[in-house]
Amino acid sequence: MSSAPPLPPGTCTTRLANCLVPCFSSNALKVQDIYIDDNTGLITSPTSVRGTSTSPTTTIDCTDSIVSPGFIDIQLNGAYGVDFSSPVLTPTSINHVSTSLLSTGVTSYCPTLVSLSAPQYAAILPTFEALVDPSVLGVHAEGPFFNTKMRGAHLPANILDPCFPSDDSVPSDASSVVDSVGSIFESIYSSKPRSPIILTTLAPELHGSLPLIEHLTSLGVTVSMGHTAATYEQGLAGIDSGATLLTHLYNQMTPFHHRNPGLIPLIALPPNDNLSSVNARTPPYYSIISDGIHCAPPSVRMAWAMSKKAILVTDAMAAMGLPDGDHKLGSMSVTKKGIAAHLTNTATLAGSVVSLDFCVRQFRDFSGCSVVEALQVVTKNPADLLNQKSIGNLDVGSKADLVRLDKDSLEVLQTFKMGKSVYERE
Repeated sequence: MSSAPPLPPGTCTTRLANCLVPCFSSNALKVQDIYIDDNTGLITSPTSVRGTSTSPTTTIDCTDSIVSPGFIDIQLNGAYGVDFSSPVLTPTSINHVSTSLLSTGVTSYCPTLVSLSAPQYAAILPTFEALVDPSVLGVHAEGPFFNTKMRGAHLPANILDPCFPSDDSVPSDASSVVDSVGSIFESIYSSKPRSPIILTTLAPELHGSLPLIEHLTSLGVTVSMGHTAATYEQGLAGIDSGATLLTHLYNQMTPFHHRNPGLIPLIALPPNDNLSSVNARTPPYYSIISDGIHCAPPSVRMAWAMSKKAILVTDAMAAMGLPDGDHKLGSMSVTKKGIAAHLTNTATLAGSVVSLDFCVRQFRDFSGCSVVEALQVVTKNPADLLNQKSIGNLDVGSKADLVRLDKDSLEVLQTFKMGKSVYERE
């Protein structure tokens, strides 16, 4: 930890003592105390504490416990009976999800919208624009610019081509850009000061996708490739245009074939690929659902062997945390049974119903990774992807969004949000 200026005399601090802290740079757990400035909810340093006139106000003994940055889920369609794609969504219902997720170690997440109609976007996005919820990073718009053959559980009527101008010029008139995509993402294109959409998934092979990727990334929106039948070369073009993620690896993308590899080998892409004239290219992150259903354990292990840029996601829907039975995903009916959810009376997976801490434990078992690596893929990696500097790490000045875990089972024992204990297992 870096040093920080001394805190004012009398500043209240909380000390988490004898923590096992993940050190991502060395892939090791080290014993360390964590200090929290109770007034700001930020991580401070022992130097700052010694510079005060008082000792820490509160000390919590974390011996034999891992204290990690709080978990981050960048793809969550809903949970605990709340569907983020519902037209009756309210700030209260979103807050209910945020509060309930704390028991799973999730302190930050991206509410994810399935492909919707223009009127549905217009009805739902303002709820997020006006939302004040410190756990919500921003919306993940999963769709509607998908390959119809890879739509999965998304309604075919809502799937669109981007129709974004495919020449080198991008219209300077924001309204014309809005019109060109049917007003779907008006909150992005109309230069509003606070768009709720920070991440979107699209198919790079569609006409107009590449200039759209360039335009979105210029506005600070992270672009992922998914629900796609793209070839390897089309995936390269997507990366060159600014895409930095593959959405739920293996699912709803071209299966790997040794003569038609599709997008999957992009995760093993060397920084300088000789198939393109681009001088430097960064391999993308990839999200993966390690519930044992969306990806078989050997597939998880193979992806991890190819690339350590994994990001665990739940892709969970409203039925997460609810009993088995029939539930809703947008306007679609979904049946939950155990840890699986399918579109009712079909074999089509409709997202998952598992929690992120469950995925962490499964990923450790499936991939053979270390405990520290299992934590990195739900903390540092998603934070880096979304350029979130104040979460996903334990640096001085970062938010004290923390999760305390059993060192052996990785079960969640306690969760802190901005330094406040907000969940503790009985």
